[in-house]
Amino acid sequence: MSSPKLSAPPAPNLTIPATPPISEPRGSSVSNKRQVDETHDLPHPLNGASPHSAAQGSKRLKQNALEQAAPLAERVRPKTLDDVCGQELVGPQGVLRGLIESDRVPSMILWGGPGTGKTTIARVIASSVGSRFVEINSTSTGVAECKKIFGEARHELALTGRKTIIFCDEIHRFSKSQQDVFLGPVEAGVVTLIGATTENPSFKVGNALLSRCRTFTLAKLTDEDIFRILTRAMTIQIQQRPSALLDDNLLRYLASFADGDARTALNLLELSVSLLTHQPNLSFDQLKSSLTKTLVYDRSGDQHYDTISAFHKSVRGSDADAALYYLARMLASGEDSLYIARRMIVIASEDIGLADNSMLPLAIAAYTACEKVGMPEARINLAHVAVALCQAPKSTRAYRGLNSAMAAIQSEPGVGGLPIPIHLRNAPTRLMKELGYGKEYKYNPNYRDGKVKQEYLPDKLKGRTFLEQNDFGDQIDRDLLDFPNDIYIQSERAKALRIAIFEDLHFGEDEDSLWAPAQDRESLDVMTTILSTESPDLVVLNGDLITGDNTFAENSTAYLDMLVRPLVKNNIQFASVYGNHDNQVNISAAALYRREKELYHRHSLTRSDVAGTEVDVGVSNYFLPIFFPGRTPASRQPDLLLWFFDSKGGRRFSPGRPSDSKQIVGQVDPKVVSWFQATSSNLKHYYHAEIPSLAFVHIPVSIMGQFQKNYAPLDPTRFPGLNQDYPMDCQNDDEPFWKALVSDPSIKAVFSAHDHAKGL
Repeated sequence: MSSPKLSAPPAPNLTIPATPPISEPRGSSVSNKRQVDETHDLPHPLNGASPHSAAQGSKRLKQNALEQAAPLAERVRPKTLDDVCGQELVGPQGVLRGLIESDRVPSMILWGGPGTGKTTIARVIASSVGSRFVEINSTSTGVAECKKIFGEARHELALTGRKTIIFCDEIHRFSKSQQDVFLGPVEAGVVTLIGATTENPSFKVGNALLSRCRTFTLAKLTDEDIFRILTRAMTIQIQQRPSALLDDNLLRYLASFADGDARTALNLLELSVSLLTHQPNLSFDQLKSSLTKTLVYDRSGDQHYDTISAFHKSVRGSDADAALYYLARMLASGEDSLYIARRMIVIASEDIGLADNSMLPLAIAAYTACEKVGMPEARINLAHVAVALCQAPKSTRAYRGLNSAMAAIQSEPGVGGLPIPIHLRNAPTRLMKELGYGKEYKYNPNYRDGKVKQEYLPDKLKGRTFLEQNDFGDQIDRDLLDFPNDIYIQSERAKALRIAIFEDLHFGEDEDSLWAPAQDRESLDVMTTILSTESPDLVVLNGDLITGDNTFAENSTAYLDMLVRPLVKNNIQFASVYGNHDNQVNISAAALYRREKELYHRHSLTRSDVAGTEVDVGVSNYFLPIFFPGRTPASRQPDLLLWFFDSKGGRRFSPGRPSDSKQIVGQVDPKVVSWFQATSSNLKHYYHAEIPSLAFVHIPVSIMGQFQKNYAPLDPTRFPGLNQDYPMDCQNDDEPFWKALVSDPSIKAVFSAHDHAKGL
């Protein structure tokens, strides 16, 4: 009799959890125990699907639900470096990209404003190099938790060779002990730390940890960067647009509103889609008013200090518009009004000081008003005092005097402990009086006008001055004087400058005639001969370079190329003044200026310092400082000034429409005269000297014509040129100009052109 077969129970279906994904958020533990799914405990699947596939389908549904619940900014977060926008660090030639692609990712601090891509870059780095990625923050991860992560990282590296990247978001919020726990593992290479911060890491990250990391600064995203990010989000996530308002104009508005923060822009886009889905008939203005308003800055961040600094410096610079802007920016962000008032109290003494002693009690009154009145009304008091501080005269005498005294005490040995003169010492006791304390002291109120001969400083400091007489320092801001950067004339001759003047060259005159090209060639020959013979340091082209009323419009500015060819060939710098024939139907002085600066910027010193057009103020109004060789331009006053004035004239540029070309008055405009007087006065004030000057203008001033008329005939040996053309063609209504020249003693000579038979 055979024994019955014993059948084993059905083997359980063992499911081993998959390897954890790259991203392992802390706080949710993953069990190392195998999970057993009993087949008979599961309901029968639909359509013959296996219980296991049904479980996977359920998992996928949950994942999709989680993805859809995530904000738009999370759903469209870039997965590759190529998708990261606006950060050259990870661009094709970026330093950080090179390190990532060569698998040499160092521990680093990513420093940038909110929404610039710090978290995105960290996650992309981890996925690019195949590292285990752990994301932590200061609130949920203490020292013990960090040490546990380091143990897991060491175990992972030993078993699989896979590195661990720890991403510390807002690392500036980690305490010193939390930061210090990273020192050993980071230095040993057990983990790669990527810290993200919106604050300056020099102040917010410990020096020991900072020295073990490389700091990369992320640029603030431009509006164009944000626009591209929004456009990508629309393509990826928003298949159907609920309203025609959801167009490029709205995206550009959101980009400008986000202030460089991609996350804010994407949140606003998501909110816009939601609003337009439920209210498709909203107007653009209604949509804008419905969007969430964000604070201009975080009161605990760097911009808190940056903005108050900008406010202080704007007041110091007497720029009331800028001061009001930064004041409004602080108030809109919820800044403490008392904090602003305290800074204004400091400004009243530091920057206004002795120039207006009433500003200090006014600033204190603003602080009291903020205490008594409170916001929002106190904003009016703050604005009142801010503008008053801007408009008040400035003096830093007291502030600089204190700094000088403090510097002496702190840097000069023994100065801080010098004995106080015995006659100034306090004598509250009999012994002190017997020692002579205060005995020889002269009580000033007892003397006429309070004046006595008495020493107050210690003996070793007698005669020492800490309080200066000047309200300001003696440095000169070259930008204020409109000095062109790195432009000065270099001559081989000490205290000498050789200038060649070419005027009324009239290139291109009657260009369709047979003699015109020959005339231009002869002009070039003359120029070449003079340049080679005289070897000038500078060439002045004093007007009527081209005959614009005889040339074809398409050729006009090209004649400039012919004219400057010998100058460029001989490497000689030139400065232009434009004349009445340089403004004509087929040519404009503005076009000539643009061509000079585009093609000949290395040789052209021509500038246009007075805002306006060739019709109202002209183009070539400027001055050039000249520094002789062996001198340093940045450290001393110019040796010579050359002034250039545009006397305009000619006609409006109207190619092909001669009847539309109106006459342009031939004179140096009064606005240019005001500019000259103000600039010349500034130069004299800052340098405390009259700087010898020469002036160049194309059309002569009318007073020269009057001089010719009154004293004709003139002796050509004494007045060369004045007796050749009669009557002289001069500027119209130019009295303000020539009076400004005559009344300025620094002007030594005026050179004009225009009348071909003479040169002045």
